[in-house]
Amino acid sequence: MQTAKIIFRSVADAERFVSWAERYPNHMDIQCGNRMVDAKSLLGVIGLGVERKLNLKIYGDGCEELLNNMEFCTVD
Repeated sequence: MQTAKIIFRSVADAERFVSWAERYPNHMDIQCGNRMVDAKSLLGVIGLGVERKLNLKIYGDGCEELLNNMEFCTVD
């Protein structure tokens, strides 16, 4: 499992993220506090809100390319 901190600065960022996530077979979740949603669900992702630090969890191997493509929303 890989984890990353992410933040969406706009709904367009969330749409871009989900578009990339859907291209990979890995199961992914996004967590904010005690709420967790499927990272491939646009409604779920938008429901967590923009301008909030979120935790991305990617299950399985081979997600380095995915994380590289999502640099636009990752934070340290």
